[in-house]
Amino acid sequence: MAAQATLERRERFRLGSWVLPTYTHLVIVWLFAPIVVMVIFAFNDTHGKLNIQWVGFTGRWFLHPFAIPTLTKAVETSLLSATVSMIIATTATPSRAAPSSTPSWS
Repeated sequence: MAAQATLERRERFRLGSWVLPTYTHLVIVWLFAPIVVMVIFAFNDTHGKLNIQWVGFTGRWFLHPFAIPTLTKAVETSLLSATVSMIIATTATPSRAAPSSTPSWS
């Protein structure tokens, strides 16, 4: 009876030792798959608005990155938002992180 309980415990441990790593890897693949698809289709030679079928390889989209005004405005807005967030975080953090009193080391 004790041998069977030890065997069951050992089998349970083996099952648990691969479930979490497998699940973690699946989640990572699930999260990175759209990014990989976007990078691959960034080099697709499309002739219309939809980019759902592979036509051919090209790099012409990267020759003039600021030729599309709406994309340029989106980049400017993102950079402005990042700069404002950085300034707020940099100026607000030291006041909260500073100790209220100096510790006595004696």
